[in-house]
Amino acid sequence: MTSRRNHRTALALMLAATCTAAHGAALLDSSLPGAFGVRYLQDRALVTYTVRDPGERVMADSFRLRVRLPEPARWGFLDREPMAASALRWADDRGQVVLSVPFGSHRLHIGWAGEPSLPPESAEIPVVLDAREVSRLRARFDLEGMEATGEAPVGPGLADVRLELSRPLGPEAVSLSVGGEVVGPWLAEGAGLAAERLMIDEGATLSLHVRAYALAGSPVERVVFERLDPPSSVARVA
Repeated sequence: MTSRRNHRTALALMLAATCTAAHGAALLDSSLPGAFGVRYLQDRALVTYTVRDPGERVMADSFRLRVRLPEPARWGFLDREPMAASALRWADDRGQVVLSVPFGSHRLHIGWAGEPSLPPESAEIPVVLDAREVSRLRARFDLEGMEATGEAPVGPGLADVRLELSRPLGPEAVSLSVGGEVVGPWLAEGAGLAAERLMIDEGATLSLHVRAYALAGSPVERVVFERLDPPSSVARVA
């Protein structure tokens, strides 16, 4: 019973047109009711909303949305489209940015620091075996990093594993598993990271995770397998 009551309370807060911080200042308020979410990151507020078009009751194609920020807004995106600076009006007495946004379901990035940026939608990372590309990993991004998965027709056998990087990346920011086997520990090697030899099964699945904020692209240029030693053949003897 308690769990059901808590769920109803959370739903009521999500559907409210005004979200309020613990000290009483409004984090978000809207001129129309809908479903809203606000998440604060180190340089931006990430706002999601769904507001239905009220039709003939409101003779406009947008509604007013106010979002509390620690500093005046410098840049913004509506979904993946940049917003003009004039669209980010600052209400200094409230500490809020005032926006006129369209009906429907949308995502806003409203930044008060740093450069305007969005995570890429996707990328492909080549998988190389002894200087020959054998497959590609499909990468997906969010603001906190990247995840890439795919098949790797590499094994069976023992091979060295190396990541070629397009930008510096600490070993602690990378996680790679091959067929469920976690690769590591990683050691810096030139412009990349290298790991000890790994036993790879035939048709293994690769899963690569990178933890880094606001990536503009994949920091991993290639996943490289080198010096593959196939398993020894077995012969029956008398």
